[in-house]
Amino acid sequence: TLALAMRNGVILEPRDIILLAEIYAANQNPFAAGRVFEEAFEDGLLEDTIDNLDKQFRYWLQARERQRAIKSLEQSLEKAADIDRYLQLAQLQMDEQAWHSMRKSVLNACALSLADEYVGRANLLLGISEWHLNNPAAARNAFINATLIGGVVDQANAWLSFIEAETVNASESEAFSGECTPRWAKLA
Repeated sequence: TLALAMRNGVILEPRDIILLAEIYAANQNPFAAGRVFEEAFEDGLLEDTIDNLDKQFRYWLQARERQRAIKSLEQSLEKAADIDRYLQLAQLQMDEQAWHSMRKSVLNACALSLADEYVGRANLLLGISEWHLNNPAAARNAFINATLIGGVVDQANAWLSFIEAETVNASESEAFSGECTPRWAKLA
């Protein structure tokens, strides 16, 4: 009924639009759910709040519509900077092999004062982008940083091995350097 009303141009309340999208998603049609949000945003029927953009992002991701998911994340980041969203965006950009955009997204996340939980992941993503941008020294530094804090140590070590990096010296294994350091390291 809601879908028919929307197709016939009946103005729906925002809660009805969200409900329609949720019904599509619950019935294994995340693409239709994403389209409901897309059309409602275009027609001015639904405000493009961070919550609504996040819902649309999840629908596009479930529908494997990576470019549309990236667009939703970028729109939400225009409204409010967020470390987790920047790193999600960088991951999607990595999947798309958009190395410059990926690097920029990671650096935007790192500029927001990283909590410990994000440091390893941010450095791993930064290292991957730097490697693909033909910056082996910067990649090595980021991968070393990723080994200094839990979460992605094995992956970072695997990358260091893959790029045939110089052996890590004692000073490098004891302190962070570069853009993606934990907030407490920046205070020291």
